[in-house]
Amino acid sequence: MIFNRIDVENWSRKPYFEHYINNLRCTYSMTANIEITRLLAELKNKGINACETKRTSKYLPHF
Repeated sequence: MIFNRIDVENWSRKPYFEHYINNLRCTYSMTANIEITRLLAELKNKGINACETKRTSKYLPHF
């Protein structure tokens, strides 16, 4: 792959570049199917409700 060097100081898009590089967090995400049958069974055995709401759950992560 061939890259072209950009003179950022004289680049017309410099303000946009600086905004994205300095002010916005870049993130990456990944989605995967996972098997949780055993997890749900274990939660049930321990009496933990896997369907609790975000406000009340202290066991499962919420995003």
